Amino acid sequence: MDPVTAAGIGLSVTSIALQVFSGCIKGYQLFIDCRDLPVTYEHLRTRLRIEQTRCLQWGESVGLLEDMLDEPSKLLQLHHNLIFDILQQVQSSFRSCLVVTTKFDPHIRNRSPSVLAPRQTPIAPRKLSFLDRTLAFWEKGGRVAGRLEWAMLKKDGFEKLVVQLIEYNNRIETFLDRSTLKDLRTMHVQSNLVLLQVTDQVTQLRDLVQALKLGAPAATTSGVQTLSRASTLVQEDDQGKGELTLLSLATFKTHHLEMTKLNGSINIPMISIASVKLDFVDQRSMRQFGRLGPRKVWLEWREDFGDFDMPADYAHKVEQRIQALAAVLSAKDKPTEVCSPDCLGYVRTSDDKHGGADKFALVLSQAKAAQDDTTLVSLRPLLNKRLGIALDVRIALVKRLAEALLSLHAVNWIHKGICSDSILLQKSPNGFFIMKDPILSGFETSRPALPDEITVPYARSEERDLYRHPDLHTMDSSRSKRSHDIYSFGLVMIEIALWRPIEQIVKLEVPLRRREIGKLRSSVLDDQNFVFADVAERVGWRYADVARTCISGGKPIGIIDDNDNEEDPAVGSRMISAFFENILLELRALLV
Repeated sequence: MDPVTAAGIGLSVTSIALQVFSGCIKGYQLFIDCRDLPVTYEHLRTRLRIEQTRCLQWGESVGLLEDMLDEPSKLLQLHHNLIFDILQQVQSSFRSCLVVTTKFDPHIRNRSPSVLAPRQTPIAPRKLSFLDRTLAFWEKGGRVAGRLEWAMLKKDGFEKLVVQLIEYNNRIETFLDRSTLKDLRTMHVQSNLVLLQVTDQVTQLRDLVQALKLGAPAATTSGVQTLSRASTLVQEDDQGKGELTLLSLATFKTHHLEMTKLNGSINIPMISIASVKLDFVDQRSMRQFGRLGPRKVWLEWREDFGDFDMPADYAHKVEQRIQALAAVLSAKDKPTEVCSPDCLGYVRTSDDKHGGADKFALVLSQAKAAQDDTTLVSLRPLLNKRLGIALDVRIALVKRLAEALLSLHAVNWIHKGICSDSILLQKSPNGFFIMKDPILSGFETSRPALPDEITVPYARSEERDLYRHPDLHTMDSSRSKRSHDIYSFGLVMIEIALWRPIEQIVKLEVPLRRREIGKLRSSVLDDQNFVFADVAERVGWRYADVARTCISGGKPIGIIDDNDNEEDPAVGSRMISAFFENILLELRALLV
């Protein structure tokens, strides 16, 4: 008897669905752990892991749990026959991919773990627990599976098998009610973000990108019929409209990881400053607007580092970072969720103030479609004006910014400069501001969230320091972290809710004093100052609680211990899941 056949049948009347389901999960695991799989098929192994996770998620959603068999869910009662039929087809697909039937290896449990293929792509702890429980249920009947080797599989049928499994998972989701399907989609996105977070090798990312392309509609060639209600529900699901696209983010992460590892051999144009016709300078941010040929552009200067005592090769390292950043921001496959501008290149010039030290600036541009019709304005000065921005428009703006920050963190990139001045809005010719399409700028000091990446210091600016976490206010401050970005975003949330600059909200005296700036976080969190009460009065407590989560940090953003290393993949995965669940989903749940 082949391993998949043995994995499926065992069979009491009361537990037949769970028996077959656990057999399917075991079938997935056998193919995932297949030995001697050629490198060219690794993307199929990756896709099998994704589909196994999907199968576990809908199985848990419909109540395929051992402790629920005495009181099965209504979904399981109503659709028992359909579930059983699809699960049998899944098992049949596994069997049809085998060249020969294979006997069980009775000693599989006694093998050294190193003999078995490792589970290379981690699963969220909750799903890993359900996977282990499901496999344990299958083994209760005394069945012990052997292992598969590449020679046992039909080479021309392996990809077809994976596509069929994708379609079976799609089919079984079609009979779920709207609420269950919405929860399931949320679990999918969360699992995908964790998967993206822990995938940090270029080869693995390429496998992930190739695996995800199998899910495209064009790949549906196996003849398995899908029910139209699935696509209808997905399209009608408001939350689905804003879901982050794993494929685009994986492609983007692959691109930026390749750029960071090229060590100076990046082919990015260095633009002569003389070729840029400068119009005016935003004195607050030193953002220079102008034109490069027919295109409207602006220059974002890297803050001066001539006053810092740096190694001799520091300027060269800074230029390498600028080149890598320019390459990432100029990528054609950049996801729209990132909300970043297009980058045309960078300029390098000498700074007479610091003995001729080199200065660098990114040359950024709006999308071509918006070139002639709009002008760019920073959010910061608008907060001092009574513009009468509608509540739903402001909340939509915050949601877009939250998606942008999550997208950056998902691909291991730290912004380091989140503030109201780094948020650019388009102003139409009739004077209206386009809030739905913000541009997140201020990337000039951004860096990958990798342990070996240098941290570039920034010049002190009282206005920018308002948004920086207190840990960054000392000269011997720690490296910038994801949690610092989240803190800064929380302050921007408060500003947008109350439509006032943060220093006015906490009543800081002007001119700003550095000692008072360092106390800003405690002032915001002090309930005696009624900051969150004021926010709740304007936009509701759910919004206010999200802002408090961002500023307080800790467990709600995935930091369990003060000593957690945020550059550790496990910690990063927790933080991504927490941001998605406790910040983005809470904001998406706001209805105006």
